[in-house]
Amino acid sequence: MSASGRLSPLGVLLVEDNPADARLLAESLKEVSGVENIVIRTVRTLAEAAAEMSRYSFTCVLVDLGLPDGRGVGNVEVLRAIDRKAAIIVLTGNDDEHLAAEAIRLGAQEYLIKGHLDGAKMVRLLRHAIERNKHVHELEDQRHREFHRASHDSLTGLANRELFYDRVRQLLAQSQRAGRAFAICYLDLDGFKRVNDQHGHQIGDQLLIRVAEVLNESVRATDTVARVGGDEFLVLLWPVEDHG
Repeated sequence: MSASGRLSPLGVLLVEDNPADARLLAESLKEVSGVENIVIRTVRTLAEAAAEMSRYSFTCVLVDLGLPDGRGVGNVEVLRAIDRKAAIIVLTGNDDEHLAAEAIRLGAQEYLIKGHLDGAKMVRLLRHAIERNKHVHELEDQRHREFHRASHDSLTGLANRELFYDRVRQLLAQSQRAGRAFAICYLDLDGFKRVNDQHGHQIGDQLLIRVAEVLNESVRATDTVARVGGDEFLVLLWPVEDHG
């Protein structure tokens, strides 16, 4: 809510190929335009929706399940992949509990039946969906931060020993199936203790951070660099050419 007490603007992208349905929804939302700051943009296809979402940040997206270039709950997946922060709300004429459950599982926050809601009820449901979506992503972000803290070195940000060995175990199985080899390289820093003794741990830490940056810049996206000791590093290279 803004400092003046008004609710924050509600940016709605409506993905609906039926002009009559799109007009009816827009008119319903206009009924509450005196108390709600609502901005609606309407498109007919998923491709047009993707273009709009790349240009603008929408609070929520209302999407029909029957579009010229997308049918079914797969439409939810497409839009979720474009912008995970926008609340995805299915608006359909198909009152199907199984379809609704699948849409929710794929990331939709609401499954609304066309023609059953007036403007005020629609906005309330949109607000609730937006709030739920916000909480979902806050929890996801928190889990991601906790996983990162548990699996990465706190100083350099590199993978730690546990994450490195986990990736090795995954590659052992994967390389056997794919018939492709991987390699593990071990590195340590000669004279690192002397750096700490002569210049202090702060300089030593800066050196380790710079080494980590150089190693990361020197490998591919498929490789993994880990710090596994004070001045010890492991590099997992995959794939590599197996010359037998």
